[in-house]
Amino acid sequence: MHAILVNDFLFPYLEFCGGSLKAYLMHLFTVCGGGERVSLEIAKALHDVGFNVVYVTNSSKCLRRCAEMFGLSGDYETIEISSVLEKFLSVGGRFIRYRRLLLLAKAYEELMLDEAEGLRVDTSTNVPFKVDVSYIHYPAVLGTTKSETLYWRLYNWVVELKVRRIAGNPKLVITNSLWSAKLVREVYGLEAEVVHPPVDVDYFTYDSRTKEKVIVTVSRFTPEKKLHLLPRVASKLSEYEWYLAGSTGSTWIERSVSKTIVRRIESEVRENKVRNFYVIPNIPREELRELLLRATYYVHPPFAEHFGIAVAEAMAAGCIPIVYRDGGAWTDIVSQIYEGLGYNDLSEVPLIIKSIENSPNLINELRVKAITQVQQYRSEVFREKFIEILKRRGII
Repeated sequence: MHAILVNDFLFPYLEFCGGSLKAYLMHLFTVCGGGERVSLEIAKALHDVGFNVVYVTNSSKCLRRCAEMFGLSGDYETIEISSVLEKFLSVGGRFIRYRRLLLLAKAYEELMLDEAEGLRVDTSTNVPFKVDVSYIHYPAVLGTTKSETLYWRLYNWVVELKVRRIAGNPKLVITNSLWSAKLVREVYGLEAEVVHPPVDVDYFTYDSRTKEKVIVTVSRFTPEKKLHLLPRVASKLSEYEWYLAGSTGSTWIERSVSKTIVRRIESEVRENKVRNFYVIPNIPREELRELLLRATYYVHPPFAEHFGIAVAEAMAAGCIPIVYRDGGAWTDIVSQIYEGLGYNDLSEVPLIIKSIENSPNLINELRVKAITQVQQYRSEVFREKFIEILKRRGII
């Protein structure tokens, strides 16, 4: 039995060799985010059912760092692979979609994985590739920006051209939410099974402490999140402290963009004399947990998340989530708790909070529902469901 697994350039290629199952997982490791966690959880799932895992990656160093960070270190052999163009495009980190496609093509070219026998699984190109199983987080051809500038139109055209060249017809497509499954159907014309990403529920578990009048938003400081709109909303909830915590990115371009956004947010705070809004860039994970355990509400920015791990982590900490009425965070998570927790415009958030406060019993009810809902996103649930689907569909 064989398997090839590609995750953010994680490429598992499994083969029956000397009585053991071998998995080659390919993953483009640049940061330690949700995609990397999915990759490592899949590696553990395959390892737990008997596969010896080999990572085909651009950076074994970053692989080890991510594995240690998520507590998913394994005895993984690594094969490093790269291309001159892929390394050139890594400067500034703006071409991640195309870099993923380049690395996959390079792996097939050097390892002849397209001619390999057995099971092949792709978990990161976001393209229905010529493998047995393709885990698509978000269709690669869509990107994440609505910009119509010549730069983005040209970049999207180059990505689409590459996608057309490598796309195939996998036996099984898996995605991270019902919302993403709808996009996969619309963009690629394929039906996808849903396996929600793993969430570190245990780390953020609510410890029954008394909640305070605190609201938290967790986000990367990127333009599409529209974070500069939050201070004015906070000013309508003067009895609450509102904390915006998040990441400024790992490359110099990302950090530069993030600093510009932080300055704009701080300018909004000053100009509107908002006294209850605080910005905490690059908050340590331990401090984030403490902040969420104190908070009564979690408000996500007006952006359609593919799934929304930050939302799920806040729920595990006992926060009542309020999110934008689009994306997987709404369709798969928050709408399942209470329809009144979604907004179309940020100006609705103060009204939502005040309506909940007018029903004292509702606060505890929503907290219990949130904590219960998030249990289905535990890591062990993710691994079990992933393997169960592969078995049910005859993949392994």
